[in-house]
Amino acid sequence: MAEALDIDLLRTFHAVLRFGQFLAAASFLNKSPSAVSLHVRRLEAVAGGACWSAIIRQSA
Repeated sequence: MAEALDIDLLRTFHAVLRFGQFLAAASFLNKSPSAVSLHVRRLEAVAGGACWSAIIRQSA
């Protein structure tokens, strides 16, 4: 069975895309930058690694 997608991971991913930086996203979400990084890594694990390339394309 596939792992369920956590809405908090999606919120974090959206904040990183919106602000373009982990630090700004962390401040917006009231989380530490390391927590934001962990959320993105967990989302990548669930999604198969496609998240990071989406962040890079968005910020370019």
